This record gives sequence, C-alpha cells and structure tokens, in this order.
Amino acid sequence: MEIGSSITLRVKNETDSNEWNSHRCKIIDRDNKYVYIDYPINNKTNKTMQLSTNDYITISFVKKGIVYEFHSIVEKRINLTVPALAILLPEAEEIKRIQRRDFVRVKSDVDIAVHFSDGSTPPLVSVTQDISGGGASVVIPPNTKPLFQKQPITVYLILHSITVPYEYIKIDAEIVRLHTNNDIHSMSLKFLFNSDRNQQKIINYCFDKQREKRKLGLI
Repeated sequence: MEIGSSITLRVKNETDSNEWNSHRCKIIDRDNKYVYIDYPINNKTNKTMQLSTNDYITISFVKKGIVYEFHSIVEKRINLTVPALAILLPEAEEIKRIQRRDFVRVKSDVDIAVHFSDGSTPPLVSVTQDISGGGASVVIPPNTKPLFQKQPITVYLILHSITVPYEYIKIDAEIVRLHTNNDIHSMSLKFLFNSDRNQQKIINYCFDKQREKRKLGLI
C-alpha cells in the first residue's frame, strides 16, 4: 500500500450485522506498525464516517491489478497534516489475495462501447450482462463482424449507482470467450487495467449494485 493510494474500507452496519457499509479513503502515511488514512467517506451518503478506537474493519486495495484484503482495527486517532486514523497493519500472511473468481460479480446492464485495437471491426455499442472487478460479459449486437478469442480491445464504461451519479472509465481488455445462448450472442472480456484506481471504482460499483439488489430482495 503506497502513500496517496485509494483504498476501500468496510465496516458492519450497526442495524444489520449481515450488511457491510463501504467507504473510500486514502493512505496519507505509514510506518512499520500502522497505515494512516484520512477519515473515510461513505460511498452511499458521501458523509464522513466517524469510527471509534477498536472498531473492526476490512480493508481492500489494488496493487498492480491485483486486489488484496485484510481485517484490522482502528488503533487510534491522530493529527498529521489532516485528522487521521491509525490502522494496525497485519502480518504479511494475513493479507489475502482476492482471486479473479472471487470478485463480486453482479448482473447489470452497464452501457459499454467497444473499440477494436487492430481496426478490423468497427466500434460497437452495447450493454453488459454482468460485470466484476476482473471482467464482464457483453451482448454482441446483430450483424457484428466475426470476433475472436484474445482479440485486443479498448472499452468505455458508464457506471451509475446509488453512490456514483455517472462515472466514465476507459479500460484495455481482451476477448476471452464467445457464447451463444437462446440466439443471444455474447463475449466474455478480461479487463487489463493500467490504473488500480479504475479497478477499485468497478469493485465499488459491484458492491453498490449487490447492496441495491439485497435491499430489493433480489438476492
């Protein structure tokens, strides 16, 4: 975890022990024992979260396209250049690498534009069938030229959730599989992030959508 990088902090909902509230914050300093973060902002309300000493939290962060997660506690409040929280660093073996198959995947019709790096196929506009921090399944519009596995592409996503009005993201990707189900053609994409920040945005979006569906009783 590098100074200045964004992380996601989750803490249990006080009224629902099965619900975790998601917050965004930044690392402003660190030493051998602690990582120091600014006060977290709730992703849903955009309000500052008031955490107390010894609060149990879960931290996730992205490094070189890989998501890591660990559990910790708020050790103390301190004043650096801004008010900050000291989070106890875990042992190295307690930091869990989140496998791609473990990413939260949600069914969601995200607007997407696909541009083909080799220029062999005109750009297409479509929607996703589902999306995660590692990739997405995208509907292939009728009359699209033949597509191929490992075909390099660039995608433009428009994310919209209860916490993010509109977020526009550009990501390099590749086609990993082609599917046909009930005459609907689709392609599975693998995201090739050159920005940890973009991956964190998509992961947060997926958590938001999962929370929306749970409140509606859809999951």
